[in-house]
Amino acid sequence: MKGLLKQIVLIFLCVTFIFTVTGCFSENQNGNSSETPQDEMVTLHYGFSRYVSCFNFEDDQTAGMYYNFGGKYDGLSAKLFKGGGTINGQIEQTILKGNKGSEVIAVPFDGFEFVMWSDGLKTPTRSDSSTSCYDLVDSAKKDMLMGEVYPLFAKIYTFTFLTTEGGYQTNSGGYIIGETAQTITTGQCGTELRAVANEGYIFMGWFYEDEYGMVDTTTWARRLSTSETLVYDPFEYGLTPNNRIYAGFYKKNN
Repeated sequence: MKGLLKQIVLIFLCVTFIFTVTGCFSENQNGNSSETPQDEMVTLHYGFSRYVSCFNFEDDQTAGMYYNFGGKYDGLSAKLFKGGGTINGQIEQTILKGNKGSEVIAVPFDGFEFVMWSDGLKTPTRSDSSTSCYDLVDSAKKDMLMGEVYPLFAKIYTFTFLTTEGGYQTNSGGYIIGETAQTITTGQCGTELRAVANEGYIFMGWFYEDEYGMVDTTTWARRLSTSETLVYDPFEYGLTPNNRIYAGFYKKNN
């Protein structure tokens, strides 16, 4: 009888021990599960494209910001406008933190050129783990932490350089050495030109064309330079209605 009782007690203790251990293991598993951090997700944002132009009042849909060229243009800023290109790819992405999102590409429209992304990246193609960065383009918001990046494009202009004598387009007074049709992107300069007077003529300067397609070399009101050599910088000199610039000549009195 005593032996049977001992066996019953031993069985009871074993069962109690098993249930206790199992319960502790289950609690430990539950505890570890609650302490495991959830997968953290990050949302990437790519904002609408903007472009910089030599002409400050191009349209009414400005982005309300300014692009500081720096370097030789230190202290000069030009307005940013909406547009100039587009983004190929998913402009809003949700990814696992630490991973990279899918690739996006900044693509310029015709007549524009890619400059950089607003965080300073100079390659049009990118994939990111975060788009929270300092906006290096907007000089008014340099110290503000932004939640998206956007591509910046520059407008391209075509200029024609001609010769004139007394306001009339002619080659009799002189000629131009250099590329007389130039494509210049905002923030860049053209290639060097040199005006050479023919015998019996005097070089008077480089002149802007007016809104009627005429150039007046008698009032000097629209003369941009008196130097025979010209490196045309549309950001510095501005634009003409038809982007035509004239080398003016005057016939000497005999």
